[in-house]
Amino acid sequence: RFNLSEFSYRDDRAVADRFTEELPVITYDWIAQPLGKTPWDTPIVVDLATEIGERRSDYDDRLGFRISDRTLRTDQLVEVSAPFHLGAFYVRPFLSTRGTFYDNTVQGGSEGRVAWTTGVQIGTRLSRTWSWSGDGEQNGVRHVIAPKISVLDRFHVDDRASEFFPFDEVDTLGEEQLVRVELRNLLQTMEKTERGRQPRDFV
Repeated sequence: RFNLSEFSYRDDRAVADRFTEELPVITYDWIAQPLGKTPWDTPIVVDLATEIGERRSDYDDRLGFRISDRTLRTDQLVEVSAPFHLGAFYVRPFLSTRGTFYDNTVQGGSEGRVAWTTGVQIGTRLSRTWSWSGDGEQNGVRHVIAPKISVLDRFHVDDRASEFFPFDEVDTLGEEQLVRVELRNLLQTMEKTERGRQPRDFV
């Protein structure tokens, strides 16, 4: 990833004084595999994901102060969860650990860090469909609302975030307790596929 425009922006598309180049960055999700069951007969799932790549800041010409922050980072995530349904809600308690190695830090030299996170996610899915007939076919639009609450506790984070160049949220991890509320809205239609009529998100 590199910047072709004359201005820089962050991943949220806000204008910034530098652009994060990826030279490149490769990610691989190894498995998302049930390993067994809990005593109350819900699955125990393990997720493994690896990321390795080099990043650096491409500073705007108008910025006078620049530092050499080219960094090769290797990141390994291991997560164990036990998702289950509780009535109309899905509940997902989890425990994860993230190990990250940097070949370059703010103070120079290489460094590694480990972060542990535990938490639970609770969500549901509500929908309503409006349908009508036309051209000999049944048509419709479905509105889906998917609220989700995440409560997490990130603990035992080695080293302070200020020791690493801040390219993304992995570099800025710190010990914290967090409650996140999300509300996803979707509008769907039905379209013909080889496997029959399937819902398609259009908003």
